[in-house]
Amino acid sequence: MILQALVFDKKKEQENALAVLEHAIELAEVGGYVRIFVDEGPRLARLLYEAANRKIAPTYTQRLLAAFPIPEDNEKVDRKSGQAPPEFVEQLSERELEVLQLIADGLSRREIATRLIISSETVKTHVRNLYSKLGVHNQLQAVRKAQGLGLLEKK
Repeated sequence: MILQALVFDKKKEQENALAVLEHAIELAEVGGYVRIFVDEGPRLARLLYEAANRKIAPTYTQRLLAAFPIPEDNEKVDRKSGQAPPEFVEQLSERELEVLQLIADGLSRREIATRLIISSETVKTHVRNLYSKLGVHNQLQAVRKAQGLGLLEKK
């Protein structure tokens, strides 16, 4: 079904591609399949972004997108495949997503702690975990990568 969705996409039949992809996502979610989507590369990631925009299985679609490698500006991209070296993002917890969204909104760590009613040390721990899971070293990189993965709410 994934290959069928890619063929429809190639033929510029996006509605058919998304319909087939939606069915594939529904079936895959039951078994927790992720790798079968990631193996298809950037073309499928673009379709998954569109599925996410249309609220097709939003939680699972987010999980699938989070598993795709995201090229950073300084990484070498293979011109033949269009892919960067593998770098997979571990699933973020709900709290980590909240902290990430607040960082993207421009709040300081102290403001995040106050808003979420947690200690500054807990915020620091969440931020450290975010950096590790996203494979980044600062807030700007974390926000950019999260935007690329479609993890942040659009405002």
